[in-house]
Amino acid sequence: RVKDFGPLTVGIDAHGNSLYHDVQTAAQEKLKELYARL
Repeated sequence: RVKDFGPLTVGIDAHGNSLYHDVQTAAQEKLKELYARL
């Protein structure tokens, strides 16, 4: 028996795309832009 197993966050949209992957990719691109400005 499992107790206190939540709340959980789902990171996949209705089309099967990983929202975590999308955020990670966007963050990496933004980081490249920021480093270029240094």
